[in-house]
Amino acid sequence: MFYKVAGWSASLGTTFNPAWLTGNPNGPFTGYGLFGLSAVASGVAGGGSMPAPPFPLFGGTGLPGFNLLPTFLTVPTVPIPDMSIIHQGDGIVLSWTIPSANFVLQQNTNLATTAWTEVTATATLDYASLQYELALPRPDGNVFYRLALSGQTNVYGSNIVGYATVALTPGYNLLANPLNACVTNGANEIMPILDGELVLTWNGGSFSEIQYDSTAGGWVSADDVTPASPPSLPPGKGFFFFNPNRTATNFAFMGKVVPGPGTTNCMVLNPGYSLIGSSLPGAINQITSAPVSLPIIDGMYIFQWNGSTYEITIYDSTAGGWVQADDTTPSFAPPYVIGQGFFLFNSHVTANVWCQTLP
Repeated sequence: MFYKVAGWSASLGTTFNPAWLTGNPNGPFTGYGLFGLSAVASGVAGGGSMPAPPFPLFGGTGLPGFNLLPTFLTVPTVPIPDMSIIHQGDGIVLSWTIPSANFVLQQNTNLATTAWTEVTATATLDYASLQYELALPRPDGNVFYRLALSGQTNVYGSNIVGYATVALTPGYNLLANPLNACVTNGANEIMPILDGELVLTWNGGSFSEIQYDSTAGGWVSADDVTPASPPSLPPGKGFFFFNPNRTATNFAFMGKVVPGPGTTNCMVLNPGYSLIGSSLPGAINQITSAPVSLPIIDGMYIFQWNGSTYEITIYDSTAGGWVQADDTTPSFAPPYVIGQGFFLFNSHVTANVWCQTLP
């Protein structure tokens, strides 16, 4: 976290030597990036104005003959580190920026809980990248990592990273990328490539199909001939994935959690059908509960795929609330699992908003 000086004035006495400033490019006047401030010089040959010294100012006198009069002044606090996660061999590597010596690494298996525990393994400092790095075995299931400032409460790193395991059955699976990874979140970046796989995305009225076929040169359109780019699948966007394998398999997703700590992320729910998923990778008994927090929209339909057909849940205030597909039998808000996509039908004529927040 960084702050800036909004405005200040300084009077220069005759003891100030501008030659020292210009002749010392590596001194404390360089590298702080405080621009647009000026000092009025007196007793300096030629008079006029000079750039203000861009160094942290803590009040009082900065240099001999320099009388600082801040009108608004705050100072830097503890830098907030950023963390990343990658595959390496049969495990993962966590890395985070320095300075972060006072931060400790914590982990949690479900963001719907506050059960964060400290990771006792010791990170090493990579002097080439100026990052701390920690190699860990490949997790079983889902695990999330954050940095917490030692001895403080509610002071964390700028992001949470995670490793999510999603089970795929043979045939069609309805998925949503649970973590923000790489630049485009392309199908070639967020998950393994299976020869013969199909990815179906929804454009609001129909499906668009892209497949991977090594005999056709790789990624191609539905005609199995026209070259195509891997579809972009950011968190929150649902998609059908056809698994060509005859047996079930697991996909491991890795990346940053959306939203970050202390922030909110919102998704527009347009009228009609949307193919979506939770941007935040939470597992919850009811999809409307925090932190997944799908809003209740009167007249909404939720379509969840069970491998062969849709399971439909409706919210209808005139029928008493949550009901099954017959719009009569009482039901509950359906559960949500990490990496799950679903169709939402919004019966309203205007859009609604789905917002999610992490503490």
